[in-house]
Amino acid sequence: MARQTVESAGTCFLVTVGQEGLPSARVMAPFPPEADFTVWMGARPRSRKIREIAKDDRAVLGYSYAQDGAYLSMAGTITVEDDLDKRRRYWLEDFRAFWPDGPEGADYILLRFVPSRMELMNVIRGVAADPTGLGPVVLVRKGDTWHIAES
Repeated sequence: MARQTVESAGTCFLVTVGQEGLPSARVMAPFPPEADFTVWMGARPRSRKIREIAKDDRAVLGYSYAQDGAYLSMAGTITVEDDLDKRRRYWLEDFRAFWPDGPEGADYILLRFVPSRMELMNVIRGVAADPTGLGPVVLVRKGDTWHIAES
């Protein structure tokens, strides 16, 4: 259900720790998550989010799919990656409007988000933690696998 929410949403909010420790959010166009839910996103090396990540690597990705009353919130850590092979792998030609020099250009880098906790809810499909359907299912990562958190 988490993967379906991500694929249906298309975009997400990336929330980092901003100035004075306040949350700082922006909309991102992430690539589909890997099997372990690692998420890759393109970025500019001189952006505000890069400065924030350099100070504090904690982040949240939030996806919403209103048609199902669904959301996925993932908390974890985020790193800046500048590997050219990865930049070529995580590239779409549509990005040229924002990065004219392509994945080889100095203005295109990647963000790698690795979640350690997920909250998932889907009202239409009955995915919720409590009988009223108003609380999310919480998953935590233990090694390479995800487990429902005990309340």
